[in-house]
Order: sequence, then C-alpha cells, then structure tokens
Amino acid sequence: MRTGWLESLLSHEYGRGLRALQQRLYATTVPVPLSDLYEVVWQAVSPLYVLDDLSPDRLGHLRTANDHDIQRALTAPVSLGAVHLTDECAELTADGRTETARMRGGPEPGDAVLRILVELADVDDPPVWRQLLVPAAIRLDRLHSVIQDAMGWQNCHMHAFTIDGVPGSWRTSTPNTSVAAPPESTAPERPREEAGR
Repeated sequence: MRTGWLESLLSHEYGRGLRALQQRLYATTVPVPLSDLYEVVWQAVSPLYVLDDLSPDRLGHLRTANDHDIQRALTAPVSLGAVHLTDECAELTADGRTETARMRGGPEPGDAVLRILVELADVDDPPVWRQLLVPAAIRLDRLHSVIQDAMGWQNCHMHAFTIDGVPGSWRTSTPNTSVAAPPESTAPERPREEAGR
C-alpha cells in the first residue's frame, strides 16, 4: 500500500470507489459537499463486505479511514487540474468534465455523432426497434452497453454486429476497436446489432 493510505475499504476497492466518486462529480455542475462524496463511495464499496458484526467504534474508524483515503484519491485529479477541491466540497473543472465525458464515451464538441437503428431480427408484429445517437468514435464494447441499456436487456441475448453487410464481424471488441474505424473498409454502413428472440 502506498504511503499515506489507510486500511480502508476504498484502498481495497479503489476502482469501484473511484468510479462512484467520478460519477457523482460528473452528475452535477455545482460543487458537491465532501460528505456526499464520502457517502457515495461508502455505498459503492461497503456492500462487498460483511460489516454487521463490527462494533460502532470499529465501524466509525473504518468510515473515517475511508473518508481520509477519498481525500487522498482526490489529490491526483486536483493536481491535474480536473477537480477543484475546497475544505467543504469538490467539483469537476471544465477540463475535468470534458475528459470525464470523453472517458465515458461522450463526444467532444465538434465530434461526429451517428444515428444508429437497432431492430430485433424476425420480430414483425409489432416491430421492436430503438434509434440511438452515439459518438462516431464510440468503442464497440461501449456501444454494446448502450444498446443493452436502450433495449432494457441484461446482456443475455444473442447478438452480432453487422458492418458493410458482413454478419458476425466484430463479434467481440477490443479497447482500440471503434465504430468510426472498421477494418478493411473506407465507407462503413452504420453498425447494427441484431438480436434474436
């Protein structure tokens, strides 16, 4: 463990806690009280542990350690100019908001946005479809998640991406695979995710 970090739940569940922290900061354009950030991160990391049998003193110590480590975690984005931090609250800076949106797959101002039609194959009465607006540079793993959310699915339907009329192309995606840059093609058809019943 790095120097200055306490034995907190955040230190063991850093990725989960950091995503919750980032989501809370991104969800609003006003400063967020540190107490709210502490609670959001606690709610994200504590359900992974059985804490019912801890004494109130031990539980209080664990929460204090967690709060301390949240303060430590905020020092990196503060030093990068992505977060403005005071003694009472924190907020994303304009640069922090732009980069967070980018990490979440959002477009930057001026980026192309695609309109994608998702329709269920072999379902005609009534037809089931959704029309989505997505950044042109969205990665296929992120597009897959967007489609899952838009259709109300829980990642349990068979599917395949079809690009340039080739079914099954890009069945899996890698971090560098994006909709805007399909292999061996210069003018891609809009990607479609077809799903069976």
